[in-house]
Amino acid sequence: MAIVYLVGIKHSGKSSVGKEAVSLLNPTGSISFFDTDDLATALMDARHASLRQFYREQGKEAFMDLEYRATAGLLAQLSGSTVIATGGGACDNDPLVNLMRTSGTIVYLSVEEQVLFERIMAHGLPPFLDPADPRASFHALYLHRDALYRQISDCVVSLSDYRSILGNAQILADCLRKIVGSEEPCREIPLEQH
Repeated sequence: MAIVYLVGIKHSGKSSVGKEAVSLLNPTGSISFFDTDDLATALMDARHASLRQFYREQGKEAFMDLEYRATAGLLAQLSGSTVIATGGGACDNDPLVNLMRTSGTIVYLSVEEQVLFERIMAHGLPPFLDPADPRASFHALYLHRDALYRQISDCVVSLSDYRSILGNAQILADCLRKIVGSEEPCREIPLEQH
Protein backbone atom coordinates (compact mmCIF):
# COMPACT_ATOMS: atom_id res chain seq x y z
CA MET A 1 0.00 0.00 0.00
CA ALA A 2 1.35 3.43 -0.98
CA ILE A 3 0.13 6.74 0.43
CA VAL A 4 0.96 9.89 -1.52
CA TYR A 5 0.30 13.39 -0.21
CA LEU A 6 -0.11 16.18 -2.75
CA VAL A 7 1.02 19.44 -1.19
CA GLY A 8 1.28 22.95 -2.58
CA ILE A 9 0.17 26.52 -2.22
CA LYS A 10 -3.54 27.27 -2.54
CA HIS A 11 -4.88 26.75 -6.10
CA SER A 12 -1.81 24.83 -7.29
CA GLY A 13 -3.98 22.00 -8.63
CA LYS A 14 -3.80 19.49 -5.80
CA SER A 15 -7.51 18.66 -6.12
CA SER A 16 -8.22 19.19 -9.83
CA VAL A 17 -4.94 17.93 -11.30
CA GLY A 18 -4.55 15.32 -8.56
CA LYS A 19 -7.98 13.81 -9.14
CA GLU A 20 -7.40 13.71 -12.91
CA ALA A 21 -3.95 12.13 -12.48
CA VAL A 22 -5.42 9.39 -10.28
CA SER A 23 -8.15 8.72 -12.85
CA LEU A 24 -5.47 8.33 -15.57
CA LEU A 25 -3.60 5.78 -13.43
CA ASN A 26 -6.64 4.09 -12.10
CA PRO A 27 -8.94 2.47 -14.65
CA THR A 28 -9.76 -0.32 -12.19
CA GLY A 29 -10.36 1.95 -9.18
CA SER A 30 -7.52 0.40 -7.16
CA ILE A 31 -6.14 3.81 -6.10
CA SER A 32 -8.29 6.05 -3.88
CA PHE A 33 -8.30 9.85 -3.98
CA PHE A 34 -9.23 12.07 -1.02
CA ASP A 35 -9.15 15.82 -0.44
CA THR A 36 -8.48 16.94 3.14
CA ASP A 37 -10.70 19.99 2.58
CA ASP A 38 -13.66 17.63 2.05
CA LEU A 39 -12.67 15.53 5.05
CA ALA A 40 -12.28 18.61 7.27
CA THR A 41 -15.61 20.01 6.08
CA ALA A 42 -17.28 16.77 7.15
CA LEU A 43 -15.86 17.25 10.68
CA MET A 44 -17.10 20.84 11.08
CA ASP A 45 -20.30 21.58 12.95
CA ALA A 46 -23.27 23.05 11.09
CA ARG A 47 -22.71 26.66 12.20
CA HIS A 48 -19.79 27.00 9.75
CA ALA A 49 -20.85 27.19 6.11
CA SER A 50 -17.34 26.76 4.71
CA LEU A 51 -13.72 26.17 5.64
CA ARG A 52 -13.04 29.83 4.89
CA GLN A 53 -15.69 30.86 7.44
CA PHE A 54 -14.32 28.33 9.96
CA TYR A 55 -10.81 29.80 9.53
CA ARG A 56 -12.07 33.38 9.97
CA GLU A 57 -14.13 32.59 13.07
CA GLN A 58 -11.99 29.93 14.79
CA GLY A 59 -8.51 30.98 13.69
CA LYS A 60 -5.47 29.33 12.18
CA GLU A 61 -4.68 26.97 15.08
CA ALA A 62 -8.20 25.51 15.15
CA PHE A 63 -8.11 25.12 11.38
CA MET A 64 -4.77 23.28 11.49
CA ASP A 65 -6.09 20.98 14.21
CA LEU A 66 -9.17 20.23 12.09
CA GLU A 67 -6.99 19.38 9.07
CA TYR A 68 -4.75 17.14 11.19
CA ARG A 69 -7.72 15.28 12.70
CA ALA A 70 -9.29 14.82 9.26
CA THR A 71 -6.08 13.33 7.84
CA ALA A 72 -5.37 11.11 10.86
CA GLY A 73 -8.96 9.84 10.77
CA LEU A 74 -8.61 8.92 7.11
CA LEU A 75 -5.32 7.09 7.67
CA ALA A 76 -6.95 4.91 10.30
CA GLN A 77 -9.42 3.66 7.67
CA LEU A 78 -7.17 3.14 4.61
CA SER A 79 -6.53 -0.27 3.15
CA GLY A 80 -5.08 0.38 -0.31
CA SER A 81 -2.98 2.83 -2.30
CA THR A 82 -4.23 6.38 -1.81
CA VAL A 83 -3.51 9.89 -3.04
CA ILE A 84 -4.45 12.67 -0.59
CA ALA A 85 -4.71 16.33 -1.63
CA THR A 86 -3.89 18.58 1.33
CA GLY A 87 -4.73 22.20 2.10
CA GLY A 88 -2.52 25.05 0.92
CA GLY A 89 -1.05 25.72 4.37
CA ALA A 90 -0.19 22.14 5.28
CA CYS A 91 3.53 23.03 5.44
CA ASP A 92 2.86 25.30 8.44
CA ASN A 93 1.09 22.52 10.35
CA ASP A 94 3.95 20.68 12.12
CA PRO A 95 1.83 17.79 13.47
CA LEU A 96 0.40 17.23 9.98
CA VAL A 97 3.85 17.41 8.35
CA ASN A 98 5.16 14.81 10.82
CA LEU A 99 2.16 12.58 10.10
CA MET A 100 2.71 12.85 6.34
CA ARG A 101 6.45 12.18 6.60
CA THR A 102 5.95 9.04 8.66
CA SER A 103 3.07 7.59 6.66
CA GLY A 104 3.72 8.33 3.00
CA THR A 105 5.46 10.14 0.15
CA ILE A 106 5.06 13.91 -0.17
CA VAL A 107 4.78 15.41 -3.67
CA TYR A 108 4.94 19.20 -4.03
CA LEU A 109 2.96 20.70 -6.93
CA SER A 110 4.91 23.83 -7.77
CA VAL A 111 3.26 26.66 -9.73
CA GLU A 112 4.61 30.11 -10.56
CA GLU A 113 3.86 32.82 -7.99
CA GLN A 114 1.96 35.19 -10.32
CA VAL A 115 -0.29 32.40 -11.60
CA LEU A 116 -1.20 31.39 -8.05
CA PHE A 117 -1.87 34.98 -6.97
CA GLU A 118 -4.26 35.51 -9.90
CA ARG A 119 -6.08 32.23 -9.21
CA ILE A 120 -6.46 33.04 -5.52
CA MET A 121 -7.69 36.60 -6.08
CA ALA A 122 -10.22 35.41 -8.68
CA HIS A 123 -12.08 33.78 -5.76
CA GLY A 124 -11.98 36.85 -3.51
CA LEU A 125 -9.57 37.95 -0.81
CA PRO A 126 -8.79 35.02 1.52
CA PRO A 127 -8.42 35.60 5.26
CA PHE A 128 -4.70 34.76 5.25
CA LEU A 129 -3.77 37.78 3.05
CA ASP A 130 -3.44 41.38 4.23
CA PRO A 131 -6.34 43.39 2.71
CA ALA A 132 -4.16 46.54 2.67
CA ASP A 133 -1.58 44.92 0.36
CA PRO A 134 -2.61 41.44 -0.78
CA ARG A 135 0.15 41.18 -3.41
CA ALA A 136 2.98 41.90 -0.96
CA SER A 137 1.52 39.61 1.69
CA PHE A 138 1.12 36.84 -0.89
CA HIS A 139 4.70 37.32 -2.07
CA ALA A 140 5.99 36.82 1.48
CA LEU A 141 3.68 33.82 1.95
CA TYR A 142 4.76 32.30 -1.37
CA LEU A 143 8.46 32.57 -0.54
CA HIS A 144 7.89 31.06 2.90
CA ARG A 145 5.71 28.17 1.76
CA ASP A 146 7.64 27.38 -1.41
CA ALA A 147 10.81 26.96 0.66
CA LEU A 148 9.05 24.79 3.25
CA TYR A 149 7.34 22.60 0.64
CA ARG A 150 10.63 22.01 -1.14
CA GLN A 151 12.23 21.09 2.19
CA ILE A 152 9.58 18.56 3.31
CA SER A 153 8.78 16.98 -0.05
CA ASP A 154 10.14 13.80 -1.58
CA CYS A 155 9.35 15.03 -5.08
CA VAL A 156 8.62 18.33 -6.82
CA VAL A 157 6.39 18.46 -9.90
CA SER A 158 6.26 21.80 -11.72
CA LEU A 159 2.87 22.50 -13.26
CA SER A 160 2.27 25.06 -15.98
CA ASP A 161 -0.61 27.36 -16.87
CA TYR A 162 0.34 26.69 -20.49
CA ARG A 163 -0.97 23.14 -20.21
CA SER A 164 -4.52 21.98 -19.62
CA ILE A 165 -5.57 20.19 -16.43
CA LEU A 166 -5.23 16.94 -18.40
CA GLY A 167 -1.74 17.88 -19.64
CA ASN A 168 -0.59 18.67 -16.10
CA ALA A 169 -2.31 15.51 -14.84
CA GLN A 170 -0.34 13.36 -17.30
CA ILE A 171 2.93 14.75 -15.89
CA LEU A 172 1.78 14.16 -12.31
CA ALA A 173 0.53 10.66 -13.22
CA ASP A 174 4.04 9.77 -14.43
CA CYS A 175 5.44 10.70 -11.01
CA LEU A 176 2.65 8.89 -9.15
CA ARG A 177 3.17 5.77 -11.27
CA LYS A 178 6.74 5.56 -10.01
CA ILE A 179 5.67 5.99 -6.39
CA VAL A 180 2.67 3.67 -6.40
CA GLY A 181 4.15 1.07 -8.74
CA SER A 182 7.76 0.74 -7.60
CA GLU A 183 10.38 1.59 -5.06
CA GLU A 184 12.12 3.94 -7.52
CA PRO A 185 12.58 7.33 -5.88
CA CYS A 186 10.67 10.28 -7.22
CA ARG A 187 12.65 13.15 -8.66
CA GLU A 188 12.06 16.75 -9.60
CA ILE A 189 10.08 17.06 -12.82
CA PRO A 190 10.99 20.42 -14.38
CA LEU A 191 8.69 22.87 -16.06
CA GLU A 192 8.74 22.53 -19.83
CA GLN A 193 10.16 25.57 -21.59
CA HIS A 194 8.01 27.18 -24.30
